[in-house]
Amino acid sequence: MRASSAFGSGVPTGSARRSAGRTILSPPHAWGAPVPLNAPTSHVDTEADVIERHYRRQAVEELTGLARSTIYALMDRGEFPRPVKLTRKAIAWPESAITEWLAARAAR
Repeated sequence: MRASSAFGSGVPTGSARRSAGRTILSPPHAWGAPVPLNAPTSHVDTEADVIERHYRRQAVEELTGLARSTIYALMDRGEFPRPVKLTRKAIAWPESAITEWLAARAAR
């Protein structure tokens, strides 16, 4: 199938489908056959392949039911996990740290 693109007309592409008035193209397969956009892969995710979700402060407040001041007071006492820096100004808590903390609280 050939479709027009920003790189000129007649550029070979993969499969195309229409969605809300626009054409969505999947990349062509290595041998030229179109590949469905939701084609399953033979790769099985392992722990090393999965990137852990991180929660910003507001999400941590919602997950734990704690207020911001309580979270920081518990962190100062060493009773709540510390966040990691995402950028110079942004911080977030790893999902595993929050779930472990919640599990430990539930076990009390």
